Amino acid sequence: MSNQKKTQKKYFSDKFGEFQLLGIDEFRKSLERDFFATAEISWTRDIDNGTTDLIVNLECNFDLTEILFHLNNGTWGGFSSENNTIPNFQKSIEKLTEQNKNKVDITELSINLKDTSLIVTKIYPQSILDYLAAILPAISANFVHFTKGLTELPFEIFVPVFIEQTLSMGTSSTSCRKQHSISKGYFDYWGLYFESNIEKDASIYDVRNKSIIDGDFFLLDN
Repeated sequence: MSNQKKTQKKYFSDKFGEFQLLGIDEFRKSLERDFFATAEISWTRDIDNGTTDLIVNLECNFDLTEILFHLNNGTWGGFSSENNTIPNFQKSIEKLTEQNKNKVDITELSINLKDTSLIVTKIYPQSILDYLAAILPAISANFVHFTKGLTELPFEIFVPVFIEQTLSMGTSSTSCRKQHSISKGYFDYWGLYFESNIEKDASIYDVRNKSIIDGDFFLLDN
């Protein structure tokens, strides 16, 4: 893997920015109720695209297994078990859009738990809003596999990661090497950081094949 170092975890204040975002306090309180967390929010305005971009950090005093249990019971996250029901956080974003008369989007959502952090990043407009309700159950469905058979929990989980793999062409000592770009979505590759592998870059988890894969990878900006 590359020698790229893991980015330090950052905490944000909702006082960031030079403009007022109407309804942000109500939005924060809604997140805190649904996720049983303390929410910190920063925002910037993308004038060219006419959007307001949010970075949301949730500090949650639960273990990952606890939130997955409550998620499956429908008592955490504001997700309804009824089909076609819009999650509470999506309703809140839509309300922010109406109040501020410009599109509001989440570019990064971090859920910081007692034993790990889950970081979900935007891959296209509204992608976190579209997929968070499916990403969290996918974490539950893959739990046994990305914890190495329940032997080690990663201290950070990045959803998704985009990777580039270096492939050897031929068998001679002068064989060429080329970069093979693998660009996927939320349910293809995740990045995992383990204490046992702390000096190296992220381990790559192949969601479709439910396995941690080895190889010469470079993490790409999405």
